[in-house]
Amino acid sequence: MFGNAGGFEIIIDILENAKVDGDISISVLGCLAQIITFPSVVLHKNFIAQYGQRISTAIRKRLLQATDKSLRDVRKEQIDAIIKSVENVSRRFLSKEEREIQAEVLRLEMCNKNLNSEFLERRINAIKDLNSVLWKNSVQTSPARTTMSTQALIDWMTQQQVFTTIWDAKKTHIQLVQRSNDIFKLLIKEEKMSIESLDLFWNLTNTPAYKSEVFKIINEVAFHLKTNHIEYFYNKITATPNEKLSMEEFNALGELGKYCRNPEFMQKVSNFFWKIITEAAYHTDELIENCIKKFTDMVQFWTIDSKWPLLESLID
Repeated sequence: MFGNAGGFEIIIDILENAKVDGDISISVLGCLAQIITFPSVVLHKNFIAQYGQRISTAIRKRLLQATDKSLRDVRKEQIDAIIKSVENVSRRFLSKEEREIQAEVLRLEMCNKNLNSEFLERRINAIKDLNSVLWKNSVQTSPARTTMSTQALIDWMTQQQVFTTIWDAKKTHIQLVQRSNDIFKLLIKEEKMSIESLDLFWNLTNTPAYKSEVFKIINEVAFHLKTNHIEYFYNKITATPNEKLSMEEFNALGELGKYCRNPEFMQKVSNFFWKIITEAAYHTDELIENCIKKFTDMVQFWTIDSKWPLLESLID
């Protein structure tokens, strides 16, 4: 009776033409999406052939065109339910692989939309959702359970300027930086970290509020850093005037030296600590003791011949 009375056509017309937050709210959009897609498994194939793609496209379009204001108080579960509605109707005309890719792309599009929101809560939820997508598609060990390749995800983030959004001091927020370690780690492990993105990330240290978070991430991913990344951070840290160096820089150098397998780099780091120890005028006793500990940890297994120049400098 509902269908014969033109009920479905009315809902489709609203989905295709109504403006979210003008004519309908996100909550109403979600209700209409569920009403029309919930019975999709029993709808006649002719109905699906005529309306299935239109319904899917209309719901996606309405969701992506929703204003920032209309999304402000919408719970994550409501957005997930709308995306699920798109999946439900798509079961009738898309393959499982095509359906999963479509849903993942929609999630990513919503992530990007919300990362650029004026409202912090939406931005935080967006980076959480993005991390979930990255985990699902890059961390899980079973390729059969992934939907998109890591290269496709990195290309998407590059195209959408996600790295600028989360690492440009003028655009980001400390809670976004705190949650960006998975993105940073992925770029490092896949060897896709561009010098531009690395510069963006490092330049956050010029803002006191972000500096400690940057060094936390460096320490967390130190094991995964490649030689060129290690050299980059070493050069940046050692170029800092002595009087501006703090515990964050010393801890990071210690982590970089710990995991680097290059003897020449380990020698450079050790020499740097030695210079700080022997020219201690600019630093507190606590910082110098920290340097001494890191230095001794690094040189304890050196041969006597390697240690001798250091002993000679003490005698001189």
